[in-house]
Amino acid sequence: MKKIMALAFALFFAVAAAAQNYTSQKINQIVAEGKLEQTVFAGENIEQIKIVYENTGFGEYDNPEFSSSDFGENFGLTKIWTKGPACIISGKMRSDIEAGTYKAFIVVKDKDDNLAKTEIIFIVKEKGFSLEWDKGHGSMNQTVNAGDAIDSIVFNYEGITSYGVSKLPSGLKVMLKIIKSSFTVL
Repeated sequence: MKKIMALAFALFFAVAAAAQNYTSQKINQIVAEGKLEQTVFAGENIEQIKIVYENTGFGEYDNPEFSSSDFGENFGLTKIWTKGPACIISGKMRSDIEAGTYKAFIVVKDKDDNLAKTEIIFIVKEKGFSLEWDKGHGSMNQTVNAGDAIDSIVFNYEGITSYGVSKLPSGLKVMLKIIKSSFTVL
């Protein structure tokens, strides 16, 4: 029992010490652009975020980052450091990210090794599903002679992550164009 109590006290003090490391009273974090909590659709641009860090003791061109989330891999976003020092986060949220609430962070340190943490919250929503025939590209009712090509038929879509096509006449195929959010029957 004494070992468990000693372990509990040690864990409490370790957690308290770790929490204290993220409470630098010296570093100022100023959100110069955007918001630290944003709602965005998967595949769409976030509102650019610019965070300026003051009183780090570093020069205006130095990067005070100690650690951070992997914004590129996790979200598809770009994170760069500029004069200030300032951190700019921008870009399109990954289109394959599931709807949900995601927390990201940046931890900066000052010259005295004190740390300050900035938390960013992304509330990601899925785009609604839509599928419609693009009337400007091909007719749904075509008469062709055997061996002749049909005019391509194009469907525009949003929110589709997979698809299947059945009962096409032999010789026809479907080509998916993810960039333009359309698929074509050829």
